[in-house]
Amino acid sequence: VLNAALRAGGLIVGSISLIGSHTNTEAHRWMLWQTIFHYQKDSLLLIVGADTNAGLALIRLAAELARDVAIIRDNKDRLDLWWKRRDPTRQREYKRTFRFDDATRAGAMVHRTYELCSELGVHGHDSDAMHLQPVGKWSASGENDLLILHVSDSGVLSGLQIWIAAFESLHRLCLETFLARHGQTLAEPSRLFTNTAEALRPVVTALAKRLQELAGTPN
Repeated sequence: VLNAALRAGGLIVGSISLIGSHTNTEAHRWMLWQTIFHYQKDSLLLIVGADTNAGLALIRLAAELARDVAIIRDNKDRLDLWWKRRDPTRQREYKRTFRFDDATRAGAMVHRTYELCSELGVHGHDSDAMHLQPVGKWSASGENDLLILHVSDSGVLSGLQIWIAAFESLHRLCLETFLARHGQTLAEPSRLFTNTAEALRPVVTALAKRLQELAGTPN
């Protein structure tokens, strides 16, 4: 399942190379989109390795960047503002302009992903702690045993559930900024990506069911 998602991500990001020539805003959006995909891939490795806090933090970065790609679109002034977003004289304008748009399904999902990953991974540092389970004890002197804890399977599956649920929408926001001008060129890659994304949706439901089962199983 995860390999299929990564292949679909590589397909849709790489499909922009089919466009004959890119405008300046398109070239920069594509660069940011590739960064989003790198965040996704690195996040997956961290989550599978039971480092869910760091994994969710990267998904939050991806959500923030996907939002900004959607806002920039083909607007040169917004691209200029994005590059100058850390300029003290432009920070307020950036924060006012680059806001999440919940009007579309993808936009609302990316916003929810950002909020969830902020709460659990970035600001709360809670994701790992919520799913710790004892795996042994250790003591250097034979006294005052220290309990060895590790993130449980349910913790890893919870992280994967967020990763898969967010996968399509992060790419969708970026893809939509290219379809208006290049819909015909991107029609087939877009169709293949959509088919894979639809096949992933039942996996999220299956993970939720499995997490419910694990919740009732003693450690």
